[in-house]
Formats: sequence, structure tokens, C-alpha cells
Amino acid sequence: MGCRRLLCLAALVPLLAGCAHLDYYAQSIRGQIMVMWAREPIARVIADPATPPQLRARLERVLAIRDFASREPKLPDNESYRSYADVRRPFVVWNVFVSGVPAYSTLGWFDDPVLNTFVNYPEPVLARLILHELAHQRVYVKDDTEFNESFAVAVEHEGVRRWLARHGDVKLSADFALAQQRRVQFQALVLEYRGRLTALYQSGIAPADMRARKAQAYSGMQRDYEGLRSQWGGFAGYDRFFKEPNSAHLASVAIYTVLVPQFEQLIAKHNGDLAAFYAEVEALAALGKAERAARLAALVAPGRQEPL
Repeated sequence: MGCRRLLCLAALVPLLAGCAHLDYYAQSIRGQIMVMWAREPIARVIADPATPPQLRARLERVLAIRDFASREPKLPDNESYRSYADVRRPFVVWNVFVSGVPAYSTLGWFDDPVLNTFVNYPEPVLARLILHELAHQRVYVKDDTEFNESFAVAVEHEGVRRWLARHGDVKLSADFALAQQRRVQFQALVLEYRGRLTALYQSGIAPADMRARKAQAYSGMQRDYEGLRSQWGGFAGYDRFFKEPNSAHLASVAIYTVLVPQFEQLIAKHNGDLAAFYAEVEALAALGKAERAARLAALVAPGRQEPL
């Protein structure tokens, strides 16, 4: 199936390239084809004597995570993340914020490979990424990004927790807990200022005052971030985000967090039975967007929606 789709994409490239307004789609298709052609089964890369020892060790760990993902969090058991591709660049795509993206999911259309852009991430982060992208293959609702991303984040949280409980050591677990704590604080800061800016945009004040108060809000957020950074002992992992923040950046954080508490409530409701959890999520996915949102909103009382 994957080969047939790849051939179809290849046939489309010259057709799309002939239309100037479709250049974006043509380059996207070409990029996807390049990734697919570059991939190689991980088992073969591991067996190759020319493979550097560090990469071999990482890929062995990837296969362990991949097998775990289907066995424990009950994610799709297919060929995604069982191949490796070196795209010869630090990012696989660039998003509209003009920042690099290390990975993306084709939602099961293709057998997504592990890429050189993220294979050397810390093990819990690598596990999170693979679990997150496979979750999109399990449940995905058209035109409901908040639902999709929050669901995938909840799955990755549960999956990494289980992975570390079975395969992690004390240091790995402690490092991940620290990273999660920083992540929670980062998200809380962003969501607080996004709320302030939303109220400002809805206030109806004069444009000049709006611009001045907007600038003050962003300056305040950056000052508060410097305070967090100091608490973190100078950890600079979020510096890039706060260098030139804008509304789109703030919205992107909200998309990945706003419904996570509701999905984690559903996991708890089913006592960690992920098969039952997925069944309820699939039932929600079949509803209209408004009814789905209302049912999810009822799961967490106002004031309890903490970023995760």
C-alpha cells in the first residue's frame, strides 16, 4: 500500500509543479517522497557494520520503544517508526513560524520513519514523540486540532510513565520528572498571558492603547520567564520561544494543552484500561464538534484545568 501511494505522489509532482499556485503542494509532495526514499528498515541499519555504534544503540532503543508502544499503550502495530531515514538536515520541515520541525505524522498514510532529526533526543523525549505521533494514527478528527493534540499528549504522558516504570532507571526518571516540571511551569506562564491578551483584545480600547498594553503584556511575560529561568538554574530550553513571542506562538501552546486534563480524567475513569479509554475517545470523535466539546468540558470543573 505504501509503495502504491508513493508512486501516486511521484506521478502528481509534475502535474502540480505546472501550476504556480500549487507550488506549496508540489514541494510538500517532493519532500515526502525524499523522506520515503531515504528510509531503510531499522533492523538492517543495526546489522550494517558501517553503522556508527552510537546510532546503532539508539536504534536498538527505538525498536524497544516501538514494540512497547503497540504492546502496552495499545497503539497501532504497523511499520511506522520501524525504519530510519537520514534527511541530511537538522529539521524535516519548517512551519509557518519559520522554525524547524523535527517530526510529523502522515496519520498512517505512510509508514513514517525515525529520522536523524530526532533520533538522538533524550530517551523519554524520543518515547514521547513516537507515542504522540502513533496516537494520531489511533484517533484523529478532521478539523479539531485541540481535540487531536490534547488526546495525543495525554497518551504520550501515560505511555512515557509506563515506559519509565518498566525500562527507566532512577536518573532517567528523575531527569524526566524535572523536565516535566519545567514544562508545566512554561505552559502555565504562556496560558496566563494568553488569557490576559485575549481579554485585552476583547476590551474594545483604542488601537494605540491596545498596542501599548499588548507590548507591556509581552514584556511582562518575558520578565516572568527570566524569573523561571533563574529558578531553573539557567536552563535555557525555552529561550527561543520567548525571544520574539506572538499570538500564534501562544495559541500553539494552548492547542496542545487545553483538553489534556479531560483526556487524563477519561484514562483515570477507566482505571488505566487504555482499550476502554480509546473506545470512549472514538465515540467522542464520532460526535459533532460542539457536542464533543461540551462533553469534554463537563469532565473537569472550572478552575481545575491545569496545564500538563
